[in-house]
Amino acid sequence: MKNINPISAGNHKKFNSLIIIDDEPDCCFLIKCFNERWKIATHFYEFNTVDEALIFIENNLEKKLIGKENIFLVDLNLPVKNGYDFLDAFRDRFLMSFKPLIFVLTGSDRIQDKVRASKHDIDGYLLKPFTEKKLMAMLSITT
Repeated sequence: MKNINPISAGNHKKFNSLIIIDDEPDCCFLIKCFNERWKIATHFYEFNTVDEALIFIENNLEKKLIGKENIFLVDLNLPVKNGYDFLDAFRDRFLMSFKPLIFVLTGSDRIQDKVRASKHDIDGYLLKPFTEKKLMAMLSITT
């Protein structure tokens, strides 16, 4: 995982899209509110399943709605297909096209999960529940 410096008010890069893949409505709502408050990204997209997210990426890659100027927040514990399934499919299908920042959101503090996630070249790992300060520190990208 890469080390990222804490955000300074007004001194952060604005991204094209913030894409969250999480089945917890409260988590998605909080992140949407944080995005509106901090203006992390111009566009906000929320998906409850891995398949929904992969279809969106495939359909919008050429439209430039997504690309390297994006942040993905991926919950590891999803029904049917989990966050690891998304990371595997993303790597296999899209990694040669673009490399967004990818952060994992999870309730698991197990070492095995952290090691497994780190093998997917993620940019950060955030435990749920999280605070606004912790999320912003994780997402901080200074200009």
